[in-house]
Amino acid sequence: MKRITYALFAVMGLVLCACNTDTDIIEDDYIKVVSVDNVYQPAGGEGVIEFKTNSTAAVKAVSNRDWCTVSVQGSKVLMTVGEYSDIVNRYASITISAGTASTRLTIHQYGRYIAFEGLNDFYRIGDEACEMTFPI
Repeated sequence: MKRITYALFAVMGLVLCACNTDTDIIEDDYIKVVSVDNVYQPAGGEGVIEFKTNSTAAVKAVSNRDWCTVSVQGSKVLMTVGEYSDIVNRYASITISAGTASTRLTIHQYGRYIAFEGLNDFYRIGDEACEMTFPI
């Protein structure tokens, strides 16, 4: 009886050891944003999103607005933001994807400032209603 018990334990140990070889560990794809230029003045300009990824698939970047164009170069997404003459702020979403991973960032461009002749202050009119008093 003891021999059968020991034999069963030995077989169970071999089975457990044989099932415990994780040589084919699959790591999920990821994209990590390292830095981003995401705020632009009305004049527009160029910016960069730096990222890291473990994916071997091609990296793609897409903008949901035509005034913000993007292209991928290595581990960077290069952005060009066009000039903006309206008063209200505007936003674009940039989606970066590689393999099964993706991330989305928001790009913000300010609307034009309002400057009154004779005053040294600048006033920005944004998306929310407000009241302002100006000296005459």
